[in-house]
Amino acid sequence: MVKDNAVAAGQEFWNKKVQNLTKKGMDRKTLTHCVITAALVAVSVCDTFAAERKVRFQSQGITCISMESEASAIPRRLPGVISSEANMVDNTVTVVFDDEKISATAIRDALTREGFPVNEEPKTLE
Repeated sequence: MVKDNAVAAGQEFWNKKVQNLTKKGMDRKTLTHCVITAALVAVSVCDTFAAERKVRFQSQGITCISMESEASAIPRRLPGVISSEANMVDNTVTVVFDDEKISATAIRDALTREGFPVNEEPKTLE
């Protein structure tokens, strides 16, 4: 949604610029340079609004270092998960993922299925 809004805003901005530039008699070479610059800006804007999310799951069963290691590894096996870190002190698993590729619900279900039940909705971070 945010990505679509950014693209639409960029298109509107560019359309106004093209109208102004052609009214001022800008030559083809300069206009081409502007098009390339605008394309590069659009690509960087789209990357900025990637669907990356960071959430923290309150889990159960992370009672030792080996369980902490396993709870960290479970989400990383899923496509779309960028990173995962469990903490045995506060029984949490923090996961960064691309929400266009996987949902928080799918990550929660995987943790629960593998023996680390999550009974609450995850807390969104950053």
